[in-house]
Amino acid sequence: MMKPLLLFTDGSAHPASRIGFGAYLAIPDLTADFQAMKPRVQVKRFEETSSTRLEIETLLWALRATQPRCVTVYTDSQNIIGLPDRREKIEKQGYCSKTGAPLNHADLYREFFRLIDSLECAFVKVKGHRRSKERSPIDELFGLVDRASRQALRTEPASQ
Repeated sequence: MMKPLLLFTDGSAHPASRIGFGAYLAIPDLTADFQAMKPRVQVKRFEETSSTRLEIETLLWALRATQPRCVTVYTDSQNIIGLPDRREKIEKQGYCSKTGAPLNHADLYREFFRLIDSLECAFVKVKGHRRSKERSPIDELFGLVDRASRQALRTEPASQ
């Protein structure tokens, strides 16, 4: 097995304006030099989004941008963490709910499954917003993308 790219993703959305900012950090291995990682965080603005949609959009953007063959994704999105286990049911129901209505994010789910099929991929749930003294190196790195997306949203005129 090849060494995975470590990919940290997060997003912050403003529901009223439907604007959000996604952020990711892609690194080859864990590092203790968190300050040196700050400039490597990538941020992108998304429109017509929601918090759930933004998390998936951000992950897809990060995967397309980095094009890893082997990746470990760190996210606080329960939706993303659960998608691989829900895949069979989602596909069996034709990306529709029990009532037959199309799933809200069916387009993104299709792209997500297509992308992860081509990767060696693992997902790790990160608990966001831990106290400083409780933070692991993973938490510190995740905090960089969390802060970057929140900061970008705060500076957006429509979200104030």
